[in-house]
Amino acid sequence: MSLAGVAAVSFDVDGTLYSDRFLGIRVALEAIRRGSLRDLHRLRKRRDPSSDAAARLAAEARLLIPVIRRRGPAPGIAGLLEHLRPYTLVAVSDFDPEARLEALGLRGTFERVYAAERTGALKPDPRVFHAALADLGIPASALLHIGNRADADGAAARAAGCRALILGTDFTSFGELRDLLAP
Repeated sequence: MSLAGVAAVSFDVDGTLYSDRFLGIRVALEAIRRGSLRDLHRLRKRRDPSSDAAARLAAEARLLIPVIRRRGPAPGIAGLLEHLRPYTLVAVSDFDPEARLEALGLRGTFERVYAAERTGALKPDPRVFHAALADLGIPASALLHIGNRADADGAAARAAGCRALILGTDFTSFGELRDLLAP
């Protein structure tokens, strides 16, 4: 795929920058270890619009963040991000990703960070991409989004007019993606 015309590359955080394979099991084990089943319940209800965002963030800090820190970034992501340095790098997530980026050691890597929940609608609603495009001052065709879910990441990015590549569909590893995006 050519990066001609691309000014910014956005990455979904959950399941893309770090693997979510067996994540639920690991988080559940962390909840049992810490005696935090209430926190586990909060995390499982995070898509419920009536859920308490502050309580969810606190639960994430106690359960999810330690697991993400131990797992680290997805293999090959560091090389890919280095390859994409000439572009504006953006993190796009349904929920506030700052703590997750910090746990991955990637907080300063992204010039901008966007959370769909702040726009009032989670992906596949394209509002988070509309907000990012307006903030970046670029046309939709100048944003390439890299995600892990065609039904959420791909659908939202494409509905906003952006290009999208989906892990497991368009590429199987970040090394392969780096080669795919080579000039």
